Amino acid sequence: MTKKLKEDKNKLVEIVSLKKIFVILTLPLLFNLAYASEEKTDDRLLEETVALSKEVKEFGKTLGIDRSPALTKSVLNAVPLSSITIYIQSVYFISKPSVAWIYFTKPCAALGIKSMSGYTKEYSVYFRCVDEYADSSAIITPDFAKSSLERRVEVFLHEDLHTNTEQLYGGDYSESLVTPLAMIAALEYFKNKGDETAKNKIADYIKGWRVISLELNSLVKEINELYSAEPHDDLLSQKAQNILANKYPNFYRRLAQILKNQYFATGFNAAISGEFMYYKDFDRVISLYEKAGNAKALIEDIKNAPAGKEDLEKYLEELDQKYSKPAQ
Repeated sequence: MTKKLKEDKNKLVEIVSLKKIFVILTLPLLFNLAYASEEKTDDRLLEETVALSKEVKEFGKTLGIDRSPALTKSVLNAVPLSSITIYIQSVYFISKPSVAWIYFTKPCAALGIKSMSGYTKEYSVYFRCVDEYADSSAIITPDFAKSSLERRVEVFLHEDLHTNTEQLYGGDYSESLVTPLAMIAALEYFKNKGDETAKNKIADYIKGWRVISLELNSLVKEINELYSAEPHDDLLSQKAQNILANKYPNFYRRLAQILKNQYFATGFNAAISGEFMYYKDFDRVISLYEKAGNAKALIEDIKNAPAGKEDLEKYLEELDQKYSKPAQ
């Protein structure tokens, strides 16, 4: 090998070695830059979701939904407030549960709670963490900003509808009327935007929740009849669970999902009671919408609904009759 070739080889080895050192030294920097980029992406998602909130709430006004301050700020400029919501229900009855809250100044995702369970002989207990609710202290979190467009739109409208129906607070219909109305309003939003994909997704969600609503109503009736007819022993809860698993497959999958990190047997009655609060009137309200053919008219009528259970039941029947009349 000539002297020149040796010199060239040594230079090549030196260059390769320097490249290796460069890569080793710059890897941490590259990782930090990637992390910073991800952080910027999170910030951008939060900013975009704040902008989406404003747009959706403006659209809500065209349906007669007055905007609320809920979910108008993000963690970029406000302190979040989340709560562990605790549903407590008698072991041998399903109805509206008692609810308690424990608040935290952190998003649900930061609490690190993977599973919880509660049990007493007389009560069933079910836990869930909540970041979105109808109050100015409800702040847009990174997790919410990363959720689907359809979910974000529906949640904005859901919480605003709560502040438009304050007369229903504390009653049996606060969630069960607002939940389908928010889906209807989200459907109208995407129709207005011309977003066929999102519109079709919302339409599919509505179909699915109608099935669950019908199953849930039949299940609650059947289980309460079982509880009232048979002795309250250790086998009764298992009989109720068997009814759910064997006859109501769609709601069974739903309940298994929400109780996946909790002990199913102890959360059973409380979780069903919580779901009943939200979905017992879902199919009923969607049917009213189909008959009315006018989302704004239905929303205005629900905004004017009376608070008492008997009065409200009568009012909903009257709405059904009104919307069922053929157009003159």
